[in-house]
Amino acid sequence: MKKTLKLIAVFFAALFVLLGCGKEESSSFELNQNGVNSVLTYYYNNDLVTKQTATNTYDLKQLGVTEEDAKKQIEGVNNKYTAVDGVTASIESKDGTLIQTLTVDYTKAKVSELRKAFPQEFAGDGDKISFKASKESLLQAGYKEKK
Repeated sequence: MKKTLKLIAVFFAALFVLLGCGKEESSSFELNQNGVNSVLTYYYNNDLVTKQTATNTYDLKQLGVTEEDAKKQIEGVNNKYTAVDGVTASIESKDGTLIQTLTVDYTKAKVSELRKAFPQEFAGDGDKISFKASKESLLQAGYKEKK
């Protein structure tokens, strides 16, 4: 009986340590460029990205396009993204801007399908997204980490 209780105690202690180490973290990165404000948020465990959101705010006046034209273009992109399982997208109009929100749930979306549809955005090998590699790539592209 004592041996069983010790074994159960060790099991729960190990489970507690494993769950404690697997805490999901998030980091956001921002880039303002040519009338577009882009905020990317990564959710990850250790180095494995589990979810990514992109919120792109388009200043129509600064871009010199009509709302209708911009909306058509963004909806086309959204439709291409949402053709991949695990990806959701929306667009809303607010005070002379269009706000595009994309969410990729990497527990459902296959990176290989994303890479096939968007080779420029999803470079690399394998079916996992590395937070460290993503962060490095974003910083090189001019994004600033939000603190």
